[in-house]
Amino acid sequence: EIVQPQASCTEAYMSAISKVIEHKGRLYIMATETNSILRTNTIFIFTKSGEFIKKFSLGRGAGEFTDASGMDIDKRNDILEVYSGFTSGIYRYMLDGKFVEMKELPRKSYFGMEKTGDSYFLYSPRITAKNTHYFHLYNPESGELKSYFEGVELPLISGSAIYKDETGKLFFTKPYNGVFYTLDDSLNARVAFRFEPTIDEQYLTSP
Repeated sequence: EIVQPQASCTEAYMSAISKVIEHKGRLYIMATETNSILRTNTIFIFTKSGEFIKKFSLGRGAGEFTDASGMDIDKRNDILEVYSGFTSGIYRYMLDGKFVEMKELPRKSYFGMEKTGDSYFLYSPRITAKNTHYFHLYNPESGELKSYFEGVELPLISGSAIYKDETGKLFFTKPYNGVFYTLDDSLNARVAFRFEPTIDEQYLTSP
C-alpha cells in the first residue's frame, strides 16, 4: 500500500521522515520541517488516506517541545508520546494533539527512545563519568534506571537502531555492530539475531 501525504498547505511540508505509526485511521509521522534551518524534527498527523490534519509547533511554551527525538503511541491509553532530547522529557498528548503532560527523564543526553511496557528504552552515545552505558531502561513510576552495554565515547553521527516489530517487541543494536538484541522477561539483554558485523567487537570496548 502506498500513501501519498497531501501537501495541502505549507504546514504539511516535511522531509527526512524517521518514523511512522498508523493508529486508528491516522498516520503519525516524525519528520524534519522543511523550513527549519536547524533541521529539527516535529510530529505531523495525517489521515490514512494522506489528508493533512496537524503539525506540532516547536517552542518552549506549554505543550511545546524544541525537537522530536523519539515518538511512540501508548495504544492501551490512546496517548501519543514524543521524546525531546533538548529538555530530556516525554511529552504526552491525546491522539488529536491536545497536550496532557510532560514527564521528565533522568538528565542525560539521549538520542533515541522506544516505549516498552510502562518503561522507556533510551539510547545515548554520550559516554561520560556519569553515563557509562549506551542504553537505559527507565520506569517513571518507580524511578528505576537499568543500564546496558558499557562503552566508550562515539562520534555523534554514529547511530544505533532501536525499533519494535509489529507485535511490539523491542529490538536494538550497538553502534557499528551487526548483533541485534531484545529484552527477556527479566529485562536482561539477549541476542535476537545477527548480521555480519562491520567492526570487530574489541574496538567497541576500548578507545
